Amino acid sequence: MKKTATAIRYLICLSLLMSTRVVLANDCSDQLSSVFNAQDFAVASRDMLIIVRRQAQDFKNVLLRNGTKSVETMRERLKTRGEEFEAQLRLMDGLSTNTSQHKEVISLIAAEGAKISKTYANSLASLDANDRMTSFKADEIAQGVDVPIFRHLEGLVKQTSYDLKKAQDSALLGCSR
Repeated sequence: MKKTATAIRYLICLSLLMSTRVVLANDCSDQLSSVFNAQDFAVASRDMLIIVRRQAQDFKNVLLRNGTKSVETMRERLKTRGEEFEAQLRLMDGLSTNTSQHKEVISLIAAEGAKISKTYANSLASLDANDRMTSFKADEIAQGVDVPIFRHLEGLVKQTSYDLKKAQDSALLGCSR
């Protein structure tokens, strides 16, 4: 009888210990999931900033090559950048929806991206291949239109990098118990 009672106590202690391990493992899994989400957002934010910078450069390349044979190649690159922007925006919007983070700044980036696209299109429509001076006029039309999106994205990159570091530190602390 005494052996049975001791065995029961050991089984109870073992089951408590196992359930504690399961809880700790689940907590660690949740923290690692937070790290992966933060990492995805940090990478997506940096990628978006790169896309927008390249888009601005491609716009300038179209202006510089107005009236030359290579202008169509530059226009195609600019069109591709616009498609990359839209795809990256969908990715970031999905991340924002899944994590309930950064919704406001993603909305601002979407609005600024639409504004840039419209301004670039209006600017490029004013180009005349026979008059290289129209490049200067087109540049004036779009001057400074990309500054707000750069600031929003730079802030988002900074915030998501901070969020990633914070999630990594929390996971390291929580998973090392």
